[in-house]
Amino acid sequence: MKFNNPKIKYTLIALLSILLLSCINSEKNQNHIKVVDRLSQDSLYSRKWIKVEFGDNRVEEVEIYISKNNDTITNQFKPFKNSHIDTLKSEFYDLKITESKKRNTFKGEITIYSKYYKLKLDEKNSKTLEFHYWEQNLDSIWNTTKKTETSNSIEFEFENVLGNRLLGLLYLTVQRDTIINNEEMVNLFMLPILVDNRNITDNFYLDGFRKKNKFNPDKLKYIVQ
Repeated sequence: MKFNNPKIKYTLIALLSILLLSCINSEKNQNHIKVVDRLSQDSLYSRKWIKVEFGDNRVEEVEIYISKNNDTITNQFKPFKNSHIDTLKSEFYDLKITESKKRNTFKGEITIYSKYYKLKLDEKNSKTLEFHYWEQNLDSIWNTTKKTETSNSIEFEFENVLGNRLLGLLYLTVQRDTIINNEEMVNLFMLPILVDNRNITDNFYLDGFRKKNKFNPDKLKYIVQ
């Protein structure tokens, strides 16, 4: 297309230049947007494993959360006898995280170990395992829950635009029918465990643990790893 009128030609060139500059500035502004990590802002707690030695080749590894004020609470624990872990006396989780084909989305599998790991499920024995965890995109954060009544493991996906940081809570509930003094009763077992994959955390579920899981190291020999 030819323009014989120079005024029209120069006007179009000016408009195209303005449009091009506008697109470049818009792209620069997007690249300089500060992304806030809503799952890690205050770094309230640090996580450590300590080793408690009882003698007779009995050792217990305990996970503790330490606040900035040095308040300490316990979370997971693993008892060992002759260097072999006793999973049926333990309370801990195993977490695996891999990348998925979806952008900013990760796949995970979490397994809980407790004294009811091998519980036979029937009309008299039931259990529910729930996994609550947080997800975030550029605009917001939200809580997601997955649940199983038949397994010790849960497969899940989570979105985090800033990487694979995970904050969560495992909650195991076990109900067993029993008879005490010739009276039918229900034995109820509840086990909450905090879930983190970073040593520094702001896990939103920590408030419920502060009073219940206070750590008392008196009369115990322990080695910080």
